[in-house]
Amino acid sequence: MSTGLFTWIPFYEAFADKLLEYKDRQHELFDIIKEMSDEERFLRHFSFQREEYWEERDNKMNPISVMASLNRDITDNNRIRLARKYAEKFSINAPVPQDFAGIPTINNMRSLFDNRLWGIFIEAMQAADSRTFSPAFPEVFDSVIAIPGNGIPSTTMSLFYARPNFFMPLDRRSQLYLSSKYDYNTKIRTGHEYVSFLNTLHSELGKTIEEKSLAEISHAAFSYEQAEPEGEWWPSLDEYNPHITAEMWSEMLANERIFTKNSKIVMKRLLDYGGQATCTQLANAYGNTKNFYNNNSSALAQRVAEE
Repeated sequence: MSTGLFTWIPFYEAFADKLLEYKDRQHELFDIIKEMSDEERFLRHFSFQREEYWEERDNKMNPISVMASLNRDITDNNRIRLARKYAEKFSINAPVPQDFAGIPTINNMRSLFDNRLWGIFIEAMQAADSRTFSPAFPEVFDSVIAIPGNGIPSTTMSLFYARPNFFMPLDRRSQLYLSSKYDYNTKIRTGHEYVSFLNTLHSELGKTIEEKSLAEISHAAFSYEQAEPEGEWWPSLDEYNPHITAEMWSEMLANERIFTKNSKIVMKRLLDYGGQATCTQLANAYGNTKNFYNNNSSALAQRVAEE
């Protein structure tokens, strides 16, 4: 590996080990993160003040949501600072990371995961440490990717956070890189397909695959995508399926708590523009600032996700 890169790997693996200890103490993990959020603004996306929201989730916290908080779209300095606080709180002995090369980040509005992901986290840790997949792994994997709002990219990214030397993230960049450069079939649909994909990938590292680690592949994928010609891209249903029907949209549209006056203005102008536009394009065409469109559409997306 390149000098100075991937300092995050030992820390992330040690962090995952610590979080695994809470598999039967999920309420305690919830209390710890809630307490930390009182002083750490980069944990406030958990919205612990919304007691009814967390009561529905039995006031439990899962390890993937905790680790994902390090991989949101915030500066590296803030990620390092947050990692240092986690190291102190959980007594993590590994050095605090100084880089985050090769880590695919998540959308800031998609950083709280379903507690049912505990199952895949436990299975993944066992598989990585034993280098063997149990018969239950593909079944648990399939059940996880079927959870509304989840999917192959976010699930595999989560596993990569915990055991980056064993699980390959199948975010868009990595899929593009592996399919374009190495002609890999990255359109994984099931747990069995992912296991087969991983077994093949591990056997080819440093051989037909020039990179010697999965982190190096993920890191190379970032540069590779930047070299690709820019163009429009929409996620496929496999990459992001919110499972929202037309009837559900109609109900939310009639709910003034979700669709405020300003959010309706933004959506109407987006529709009038042709259904696709940047915030700058909308500002130039209809007035208001680009921040007006950005802030209102982001807030709307958050309310829809919560609903």
